[in-house]
Formats: sequence, structure tokens, C-alpha cells
Amino acid sequence: MRILMVNKFYDLRGGAERVMFNLRDGLLQRGHEVIPFAMADERNEATPWSEYFVPQRDYQATGLGVRIRQGLSTIHDPQARRHLEILLDRVRPDVAHLHNIYHQLSPSILKPLRQRGIPVVMTLHDYKLACPSYTMFRDGHPCEKCVGMSVPFWCAVHACSRGSRAESIVLTVESTIHRLSKVYLKGVDRFICPSRYLRDVMLRQHIPAEALTVIPNAPRELGEAAPWSKVAERPRVLYAGRLSTEKGLDVLIDAAREVPGVEVIIAGDGPLEEELRRRAQGAPWIRLVGRLDAAGLSRERERAWAMVLPSVCTENAPLSVLEGFAAARGALVSDRGGLVEMVDDRIGRRIAPADRGAWRAALAALQQEGDRWRRRGEQARRRLESEWDPQRFIDAHEELYRRLLQA
Repeated sequence: MRILMVNKFYDLRGGAERVMFNLRDGLLQRGHEVIPFAMADERNEATPWSEYFVPQRDYQATGLGVRIRQGLSTIHDPQARRHLEILLDRVRPDVAHLHNIYHQLSPSILKPLRQRGIPVVMTLHDYKLACPSYTMFRDGHPCEKCVGMSVPFWCAVHACSRGSRAESIVLTVESTIHRLSKVYLKGVDRFICPSRYLRDVMLRQHIPAEALTVIPNAPRELGEAAPWSKVAERPRVLYAGRLSTEKGLDVLIDAAREVPGVEVIIAGDGPLEEELRRRAQGAPWIRLVGRLDAAGLSRERERAWAMVLPSVCTENAPLSVLEGFAAARGALVSDRGGLVEMVDDRIGRRIAPADRGAWRAALAALQQEGDRWRRRGEQARRRLESEWDPQRFIDAHEELYRRLLQA
């Protein structure tokens, strides 16, 4: 098949892009043709299709006129539509697979696909269709006030987007227009949800059940499980991801300061990095090691007794946990969102989010549970092979594409 793969970014920015590239590479290995469409950016991966990409948009630009035009483009971007039409005039894909198109591309690109009768699939990597600010997270707590509303005004009331009233009003207007016009419902044939939790949220957002398909995320490859003999001598946990408020790392660090017998390795970067470094001062067993490449992360996973994800938001289906499972490492995670269906007592522990005492107790228990965590890691690897296998991930997408083509 010839598959048009659409995402606003074409470089490895975050989890959504990692899932997209994993899917792209798996499809290419099976002989399919994958044509990318994205926003132009010097960080993009090289591709002969970049001449059709949408010119880069700078949302940090100043000037009232520019900011108004930028705001309007998030609702409907005629430039993105024209660029896609030029691409579609040259090549006709069998299927279009959309990922994150919000703002930089906008749903304006749906119409030329519909006009040409091209089936459209869209993977929901976040809660944007139900929450104007993407995260269903506000003031340190999960928030579902805008889910299911035709006019999600609470985003503007609470200034949910980075504390900016102006940004939040723009997002509220954008979501209101898209919800009332049903532009996504009319333009997308099937929405892919990486977790059952996300599917339930989208049902409450009035997306019909028959338009929703659950396909769990998967790591890029299974690889070899890391032998338990490679773990650090002292108990050690690894966090790998963005350093931002919703990840609950302040809770983890505060809890870990009281458990000096357990090493905590935090890999990644983000807006809270400096604050977290200050919080960890005087506790040398807590180390922030910055953003690591794939090889560096692999080495850290081998040394860890378990992965850790103390999110206070409702996670969807984080790859960092699955990559830990691939290395035969269990996980300590928050008891919230999609994590509930990923982790049980056989392969890890779920802990009340934001409960410093519970996290302190969970870390302290590691010191007496070495053999139990070895068994949990082995079980996590077996479950990964049965539920989150990379080849089954590609199989599920191929099957969905074929069903839509037959229809």
C-alpha cells in the first residue's frame, strides 16, 4: 500500500513522533510506501517529499497582526491545505494516516483527502479532541471539565494553556468551532486509541464507538532482554521522559530524599529541569543525567531494577514503560489513566499519585524486594511479547487500512 503519513513535526520531538516513526519503519520493512507530510523545519529527517511541506510557523512571533493570523490558522490553515493538494495532485495514496495535526497543519487538510475519496485514519496521542489544552490537567490535578462540552469555555476561564488567558481563549475558540462543525468526525474514518482509557474519554466526547479502534503502542523492537546480572548493586529506578509539572517528579524527588538506600536516575529535559536539580541538592543518590540518546537510555535500563513514572496527570500509553518491559524491567507507576491497564502487581506496582508517603514506602520496599522485581521484570517481558509486540502493532495497522480500503 501507499500510505500518506501526516504529522506536524518530522523529527523526533516526543512520544507521538516516536510512535509515528516506529510505525513508518515497520511499514517500510514490509514493502509499503510511506509518504510524509509535515511542517518544514531544519530539524526534520531528510526526505525527498520535503518540497511539499508547509512553511514553518513561529508561534513565538510578536506583533498583534501576526498573532491574530497565527491564531486563525489553528482553526483553518489554507496554506497547509494548498500544499497537501499539490502533493495529492502528484501522487494518490491508498490511505492517509494522521497523527498530531493540530495548530501547525489544522483540520483544513481533511477536505482535500475527503474530496479524493482517500480513507483517513487518525491516531490520538493525547486528549486534544476532548481538552483544548491537550492534557486534561490543570493546577496540579487532572481536569475533565471540558470533556463532552460543545463550547469548552472552562479552558478560557482557568487560563489552562501555560497560564495565558489569551492563548487559552484562542484554544477555546478553536475547539468550539471544530466541535460545532464536527470537522474531525466528518473528515476521519477511524480514530486509533492507544489505550482503553483514551477510548472511554473519546466516547464521552461523543465520538461514536464504531469510529474508535484500540491499538496499543509498542516499542520499536523487542531486542534482547537485559540480564538481571547487569543491574546496579544498590536498588535503582529510572525515569525517562519530559521534565514537566504533570510528571510528578517533585513528588518522586521528595520521597526519594528520605530513602538514601535507593538510587533514582532521572533522564530527560524540560521546563522543570533547574527546579528539580535544586530540589535534589544534598541527595547524591538522586541524579538528573539530562537527555540521553538511545544507547545511553539502554544502558540505564540495564542498570535499573525498575522503571518509574510518578505522573499526576492521566497518562495515555507511555512508551518509556513499554521499553522498560522490553528490557525485562518492571515499573512503579501512578494509579491513574492508561497506566492502570498497563501495570498490575505481577509486573510492577501502582501507587497513588502525589502521595509522597506512598511513594516513599514503595521506594523503601525495593531494598527488600530484589528477587521479586527480577520476577516482575521477567513477567513484564513475557506480557510485552503477547500484548505489545512490535509486529502485532504493524499487523493491526495493516488490517485496519485494508478494512477501510475494502469498505
